[in-house]
Amino acid sequence: MSDSRSPVRVSPSYRQTHSHRKSDPSAFQPTRLTKLQTSFINALPMNLSTTLSRSSNSSNVCTSPTPPSRSKKGKASKMTGKDEDQLTVNPIFERVGDYTRDAERRQLDRKLFAAAIFELALAIVSLELTWLNSTWIDGMDEESFLDLVLPNPASKTNPNKMIAMTPPPAAIACQVICTLSTFVLLYLRYELYMFEHALKESLWNNVVKLDFIYDQQEFTIFVLEMTVLCIHPLPLAGSQNIAVCLMFLRFYLFLHLFRDHSAIYKSRRDIIVKIFDKIPNPHFNWFQTAQFEIDQNPIRFMAVLTTYYFFVFSYCIYVIEREYNPVDYTWLYGCWHTITVMTTLGFNNVPATFFGKLCTFIAAITGIFLETLFTVTVIGHLSLSHYQDTTQNFLKKRVADEEERHSAASYIQERFRFVLYRHRQERMRSNNKTISMVDEPEVYAKKETKHKQRQAQRLLEFHKCRRFKFLKSNSAGDPFVDKLNAIGRLCEKVYLNTRKQEAKEMKNGSLPSTPKFSFLKKNSAGDPFVDKLDAINRLCEKVFQNTKKQDAKEEGESKDGRETATPILQRALREEEETDAEEDEEEEEEEEKEVKEKEEEKKKKGMKSDTDDCNENKSATSPALEAMVLMLQSEKDMNKELQAKINELTEELNRLKSTTESETEVEVEEEKG
Repeated sequence: MSDSRSPVRVSPSYRQTHSHRKSDPSAFQPTRLTKLQTSFINALPMNLSTTLSRSSNSSNVCTSPTPPSRSKKGKASKMTGKDEDQLTVNPIFERVGDYTRDAERRQLDRKLFAAAIFELALAIVSLELTWLNSTWIDGMDEESFLDLVLPNPASKTNPNKMIAMTPPPAAIACQVICTLSTFVLLYLRYELYMFEHALKESLWNNVVKLDFIYDQQEFTIFVLEMTVLCIHPLPLAGSQNIAVCLMFLRFYLFLHLFRDHSAIYKSRRDIIVKIFDKIPNPHFNWFQTAQFEIDQNPIRFMAVLTTYYFFVFSYCIYVIEREYNPVDYTWLYGCWHTITVMTTLGFNNVPATFFGKLCTFIAAITGIFLETLFTVTVIGHLSLSHYQDTTQNFLKKRVADEEERHSAASYIQERFRFVLYRHRQERMRSNNKTISMVDEPEVYAKKETKHKQRQAQRLLEFHKCRRFKFLKSNSAGDPFVDKLNAIGRLCEKVYLNTRKQEAKEMKNGSLPSTPKFSFLKKNSAGDPFVDKLDAINRLCEKVFQNTKKQDAKEEGESKDGRETATPILQRALREEEETDAEEDEEEEEEEEKEVKEKEEEKKKKGMKSDTDDCNENKSATSPALEAMVLMLQSEKDMNKELQAKINELTEELNRLKSTTESETEVEVEEEKG
């Protein structure tokens, strides 16, 4: 018995057919459901009567889903899944849906959009025919109407309208046709919902039969769309202005056509297979299609969107306000009102009705949105592309070359002038010229300092230009790429330094020396990346300095096996010795503390003499000394064992080196031969 609250029910025929599989281990064992299948089943409402039916004659394993057959009327026929033996989902259909039936979806969307636009056109025609047949209230002419001032028409006991809207027979006929077309429109939307329902079942190979409300979110969207499509002018129902204005919401159906006929939606299967095969794929909906359209054709997209909103708000303002002020609120005035509102200017345009103010508010919000979208689009397309950035970077490199040449030439000229001046003064002094032709020492010193200052300025300008040229020559135009290139160059320098140190280590058999990172400090001017590398390199310098000190200690020592040991073994031996020395120091400190405590106690008490104290100290420390002797002997034995192991390892390493060298020599000789 199945629970009524369970989302999936198993038919009795399925139990009878597959009950033998529990006893027969060689029978077919159904595979586990995928994550998507389990999440889909768990997402279903609990009060659904979903059934899982399988046939008793099923022997073949289904590997790909088969779409449900459709009758002549277009409804999705129910399939029992007689040829299915397991619950599987096609991975492509699971991610993008049944793309083989896109033509049917496009046809349904076209029918739905055409019916909605036809009904909207009929509603506008009926409204305009009614307006042409309207009359003034109580025989009021235009002059008396202009003299009348109604600050709040809705508060009067008289009718709210200053124009009596009397629909003619033609307008009533249009309203009747509009009502009939509404039923057709609702039927088409129901057919589209059932089509999507059939597609969901085809994903499960028609083994899982879904109820009408198969997904709460999809059903909510379906109900909202049905509510919007129900709005239309009813025959002989009074004013139809608000209903006709709300019918412009049906243009959301254009988004379905926009998505169905886009290139990205048509080729979504190839996109998944070739690009997003192993990674999550994007959602192929109308919003993504709009994003691609904005990126590819921004001017066309903005022109179409702005024109649509401008026409809709202009017509709505004109239709709502013309009943209260038919003289001023013409079609052109409605357009002017919409332009001033959407551009957030206003010009003190205040509608008289509540719905007019509401429409004006929505138009203002839409205008702000369009202005923002237009600004973002213009800025995005005024920025340079990758090729334009490369071209601009090339021109900047050329300018940097010219500036470097100019600064170098100016420095050479200034240097030549200074040398020429000094040489001329020395020559004149050596030739015993008159004092008037030779500068005095003070004047000569001033001129010399001026020349040196100019040389320093020219040299500084030359260094700046050279640095700018270096940056531009290694720049790709992209700040992220430039930063990565700079970090890559720093890493290359560090790598070269480490390679040099390794070569020295192989020759000398000692730890590498401290690398120099002065170039990092020179290039650091508050840059967080370079400063971070500086901090890391300072830590590395500290580590290398510590290793240097340890190497300096080892240079004066010559223990057994130390010269033939490798740096790694040296470090291991040194660490063991350091730990042993630390333990010895700790034990000695503890013994000294004990002796001092005992001496203080004896001084306070004054019970024993100095000789007794010495004897007691000797007797007290004798077991400690014996323990120390035993520890030293054991340590010596351990050191001997370690030294023997180290010697064995070094011999093995030498053998490996000799074998590798011989093999390389043989390979070289074979290559030469």
